[in-house]
Amino acid sequence: SEFFPFLDVGEVRLDPVKEMERSLVGKKLGVDFFPTPAGLANEMVLDAGVSAGSLVLEPSAGSGNLAEAIVRAGGKVHCIEWSSTLSDLLRLKKFEVLGSDFMDFDTDLRYDAVVMNPPFSDRKDAAHVMRAFGFLADGGTLVVICGEGVFFGSDSKAVEFREWQ
Repeated sequence: SEFFPFLDVGEVRLDPVKEMERSLVGKKLGVDFFPTPAGLANEMVLDAGVSAGSLVLEPSAGSGNLAEAIVRAGGKVHCIEWSSTLSDLLRLKKFEVLGSDFMDFDTDLRYDAVVMNPPFSDRKDAAHVMRAFGFLADGGTLVVICGEGVFFGSDSKAVEFREWQ
């Protein structure tokens, strides 16, 4: 270049994670994909009491915002993600993805915390909360973003959820 005659930078490559994240902008990745904002993810992980050595389940991992906050807090995270595209991104970010469908997931492990932003459509958030509770170790903590409807809806799934609580 005439401006930098002594600088040979060669081919400039973006970080593969950033490249993949940018390639997903504007793509429909499922009707219920709403990434958790970083600030809220940090707050949820703090509320869950995640610290060094905590084993945490993230059953709707999406693009990994909650998983990243869990790791920053010192926890080890197991992810589940329905979208194969987002699962690929999670693996590229070096997260352990144990499955694709949380409602079919099974393990003998019990977790210190489950932190999640589940799908909301058709009251899936209520079903995910009830299922997630069973993966907690004694004294474990569940921190979830839920739609308001599970707390006041008159449909059978909302009523079942409230009665379960």
